[in-house]
Amino acid sequence: MEAQNDLRGWFARNWPEGLATAARLAALVGVFLPWVLLDDASRASNGPELAAYFWDGADRDFLRSTDLVKFLGFCAAPWVVSAAVLIAALKPMVTKDQSLFAHVTSIAAILVFSYCGTGAVDDWHAEFFGLLVPMVGLWIVTLGTAVSMTIAGTRGQFTQRQRWSR
Repeated sequence: MEAQNDLRGWFARNWPEGLATAARLAALVGVFLPWVLLDDASRASNGPELAAYFWDGADRDFLRSTDLVKFLGFCAAPWVVSAAVLIAALKPMVTKDQSLFAHVTSIAAILVFSYCGTGAVDDWHAEFFGLLVPMVGLWIVTLGTAVSMTIAGTRGQFTQRQRWSR
């Protein structure tokens, strides 16, 4: 009976950490779910497939010739999102602190991808104020990262390095 009350009390005190962990793991799973349907593709691509698109993509020469900056943003963003989500998911398990930099970098790279990807996707993809509206995978990554960042920020769990100057 005593152990049951301790376990229940532990969950009652630590439910935000559990929710943040679930959000980070959902974001990690979202990296492998469909993000966008590229132009002339037969199926939607996920984060790692889009990262490989830079090396062997069918339309990469056309995209590079139209707008080099958007091409670089479109090809680099999946690498950055995948790495930042992986760091955000693993760092709390290793150091018990969360990385604000990884969360912010992930959100920023998602915005870059949404801005730069408008020329590479199929025509049926919706746009909203000039930004690409992605498929379910990138929505899950965005939502998981935002929930994790919000909970960690409200609980003060981010690693903050302070420089003491005299």
